[in-house]
Amino acid sequence: HGTPERRASYLADQGYALNIAEDPAAAEPVLREGLLELEKAPDRNAGALADLLSTMALSQGRNGNPQSALETVQRALAYATQSDGPEGVRVGQSHYALAEIEMRLGHFDKAEQHARRSIEILRARTSENSPEVLAATGFLTEVLEQQGRYAEGEALLRQMLLARLKTLAPDSAWAITVRNNLAQAVQLQGR
Repeated sequence: HGTPERRASYLADQGYALNIAEDPAAAEPVLREGLLELEKAPDRNAGALADLLSTMALSQGRNGNPQSALETVQRALAYATQSDGPEGVRVGQSHYALAEIEMRLGHFDKAEQHARRSIEILRARTSENSPEVLAATGFLTEVLEQQGRYAEGEALLRQMLLARLKTLAPDSAWAITVRNNLAQAVQLQGR
């Protein structure tokens, strides 16, 4: 178990895994428990709070509570900025969460702005092929498609595929998924 910080970190990882497994209803109570653990800590860690709140916001949005998610992700962004500065990785991750929530609210222009900001920050702080950059770029293609901007989405998917094939096998699950998304983008354009 260890310190409250270690327990909160473990719970944040568990909540993130549940989100990836697309079980946001199960993730939220785990993340709330992590927040309670951090409140026990003598020195509240802004980075850990940002991580937990950002993941919780995604859970809330995916669980049909976008307004609560919006409030939670704003708190995450404030803690991320406090922890890492305005250009830190956590800030980029918070913008990604904010983009997803704005899209769920039907605010496609705002979703696009936050997705692009996320990509900009994450590219500067990680690498072009980092999982964070690829996830944010993939999400941006979804936002563009929701706006009927299929050609722009297709171009991003092609860039992602070419960049990632430098490090992955062409028959990897990721490459297959991107090729399927690319085929869908082409089909949506009537080609």
